Amino acid sequence: MTEIRLHLSVRDLTDADLPSCGWAGYPKHVRELVHQIRRAEAGEVDYLAVCTPAGLPVAVGGIDYTDAPIDVKLREQGRFG
Repeated sequence: MTEIRLHLSVRDLTDADLPSCGWAGYPKHVRELVHQIRRAEAGEVDYLAVCTPAGLPVAVGGIDYTDAPIDVKLREQGRFG
């Protein structure tokens, strides 16, 4: 079996990432990511990008803190490929 190791980092998703997120879904979904970034800026969610060493997102996902007062809800996850 072949083993592939990747060096990835996790950070906040930003507006600058959006042109590289076409793989995440239809254009409507990418527009929804803009809304989630704004919600992250307001402290309502954490929306993260898993990135290559070049800084390109290969996965995104978030946690919504407003869905329940006690629990947090894993918002969604998307990945390249």
